[in-house]
Amino acid sequence: MKNYQSPQNVSSPKLKLVKSKADVRLGGTLPTADMVPDKYLVECDTAWLEQVSKNTQEHRAVIQFRVIDGKFNGVALRMWIDKAADAGGIISPTGKYARHCEIALGRPLEEDDPVDEPRQIFAGHRFSVFVGYRKSEQPKGKGRQSDDLALLRKDDKDQLRVHEILSREDLEW
Repeated sequence: MKNYQSPQNVSSPKLKLVKSKADVRLGGTLPTADMVPDKYLVECDTAWLEQVSKNTQEHRAVIQFRVIDGKFNGVALRMWIDKAADAGGIISPTGKYARHCEIALGRPLEEDDPVDEPRQIFAGHRFSVFVGYRKSEQPKGKGRQSDDLALLRKDDKDQLRVHEILSREDLEW
């Protein structure tokens, strides 16, 4: 008969948890005071969808760009597209997010495109974009809003951001 050992008496190798290094890096530099609203050539580093708040199922798209040309080479800029997906998880084919996906893909959206994984659509591509300040007089969309306000810095918290993707610049024809 074999000698039975209870689980608490069995010696086991000591397991050591190793904390893995997070895959993070600085996304670029901050815009300098002499960078103004204008068109810029950028490359998309990454993109993702995020839930707007705990109280709603709406999602916005966040796209991280880096200027790749001229005096402002290396400047990091973001674009936020509100209401990319509604509370039902539906992306409107006529909405701003879908329109920008089509520019990134260089063709109309198809039903099996990975719109739920914007990194697959945008990352690694070069775009011509319009960069400006917020389009509202006050933070968080409060006050009067207009496209013209994107040309003016309203306060210290008003930072440059990408408002529109104008074209994809690395498409092969």
